Amino acid sequence: MKYLILVGLIALPFAASASWWCGMGNGKIVQCMMVDGIIQPIRKEVLYQNFYPEPEVQKVMRKIAVCESGENHTINGKIVRGPDGFDLGFFQLRSLVWEKEAEKLGIDIRTIEGNFGMARVLYDRQGFAPWVCHRIINNQKL
Repeated sequence: MKYLILVGLIALPFAASASWWCGMGNGKIVQCMMVDGIIQPIRKEVLYQNFYPEPEVQKVMRKIAVCESGENHTINGKIVRGPDGFDLGFFQLRSLVWEKEAEKLGIDIRTIEGNFGMARVLYDRQGFAPWVCHRIINNQKL
């Protein structure tokens, strides 16, 4: 097992991916990634800006994420799952439907950046239709 120890940050063992779990020194475990040569917690703001640069699309996707997962990809180091265990992460992507297709595209929906990436693919193909929360948001006129 390899551990990467940084000032105030301990990275847990990880497979080859763009992100891994980091202990923050306060008992909290969060997903981290390398940004400009520095390992740091993933900031959802950067992901929103990178994947949804269009202000109106970003606004709706934020509401969808709040509805779907409370804007959490992980809780206590474990990926957020829907009630039946098949909806994964920030945008609660249905693994039974989208995981294999995501893999063909080189996307790992179990990472936060992969979850954002596949959500963008779905949005580009189908708009907001894949998310039940979009219909809920429209009915509440948020």
